[in-house]
Amino acid sequence: MFSLSVQNENGDLLELTHNPNYIVKHVGGLTPMSATINTSTYTNFDGARYNSSRANMRNLVLSIMPRYPVDENRINLYQYFKSGRWVRIFYKNSLRNVYIDGYVETNEGDLFEKGETLVISIICPQPYFVGLTDETEETFKNVVPLFEGAFSIPEEGITLSEVVTGTFDFTNKGDVPYGMIFKFSFTGNVVDVTIRDNSTDKTMMIEYEFLPYDTLIVNTNKGEKSILLYREGEEYNLINYLTDDSEWLEARTGQNSFTVSTVYGDENYTLDLAWSELFEGV
Repeated sequence: MFSLSVQNENGDLLELTHNPNYIVKHVGGLTPMSATINTSTYTNFDGARYNSSRANMRNLVLSIMPRYPVDENRINLYQYFKSGRWVRIFYKNSLRNVYIDGYVETNEGDLFEKGETLVISIICPQPYFVGLTDETEETFKNVVPLFEGAFSIPEEGITLSEVVTGTFDFTNKGDVPYGMIFKFSFTGNVVDVTIRDNSTDKTMMIEYEFLPYDTLIVNTNKGEKSILLYREGEEYNLINYLTDDSEWLEARTGQNSFTVSTVYGDENYTLDLAWSELFEGV
């Protein structure tokens, strides 16, 4: 069994399955999309050399039959599938719960056919399905409280907290690597922030002095890359403070491990990390 829903640009949501007004006859374009392979031929040898590849846009095709009252239910679909307009399609089966954004290319059907069916074509420029899960956000604290309500304190004192290693591990269950959003909330002075991928040794370093109550958001998602500082209600672009040898980091598929270090103030921040799990098909 599966469920299929659509959301229009006004935020209105319509479930198409388990709906007495509609029958979803077919959904095309759910399997992995095609790819364009770029090659170059050899002058005196057979075959060709692989250069690069890219995933093509996804084309979803929905076949939906309105039920009685047919005219009313068909016209209601027009409010969700408007030609050239944005839609979000939600799809869920026994293993995956995902959504994808697209634009309505066509919404066609024969109104005089018995059991009339609308065939709706949706073009998705970003071809990957995005997972809907609560497991793609983590909060990492660099200071662990150790005080558990002791009623007597030895003369030499006790440890109330300790700074732990700035290594953060998580699992990306998606099919493809993708960017992340690092949100640093500073509780004290911090000088320079470096994020290192422990598997590849790639790093991002922001050379800047952060103050208490600052918020730093580093977005490494393709098409959204940014480094923004929020201080006393103002937004500042820190992209020019990224060192020249820095690389935009991605969440690889499977296990990931990153280390955050500073020149000063390792105990003075909390990190919220968010990432998207992307799937080639369902």
